[in-house]
Amino acid sequence: MKVPSILDPILNLFGQASGGYITYKQTKLEGKIRVEEARTEAEVYRQKRTADAEVEYDVEAQRQMQYSWKDEYFLFIMSIPFLGSFIPYVQDYMLRGWNYLAKAPRWYQFCFIGMLVSTYGLRWYVKAFGGAYTKVFNVSKTE
Repeated sequence: MKVPSILDPILNLFGQASGGYITYKQTKLEGKIRVEEARTEAEVYRQKRTADAEVEYDVEAQRQMQYSWKDEYFLFIMSIPFLGSFIPYVQDYMLRGWNYLAKAPRWYQFCFIGMLVSTYGLRWYVKAFGGAYTKVFNVSKTE
């Protein structure tokens, strides 16, 4: 049997106050956790919607190819240097042309690549390998 002490009411009061404080802190921490979980779920949902929209854009661009002549035009333009590289009397001109193109401004290179990418619905390719382009051509992301 416990003998009541004069300190029991004081200890009970302290115990209730500390228990209330602990409950308050625990509730506050649980709230922070719920907010962080909601933020994470929202970010996952946003990224999924962005990815879905990009896929839909690329699929639509490829579907529209059947109604457009620009993909044939780009295919023709892109085939000329390839074919010219095998024709002996054109090879010197091709090499000189490549040297001049290497001196083209970056904005022109990016615009040309952008037109090809949008025409053929290849935005995913640029997203996946865009970093490789910046490394190969020593281009900073801010340029």
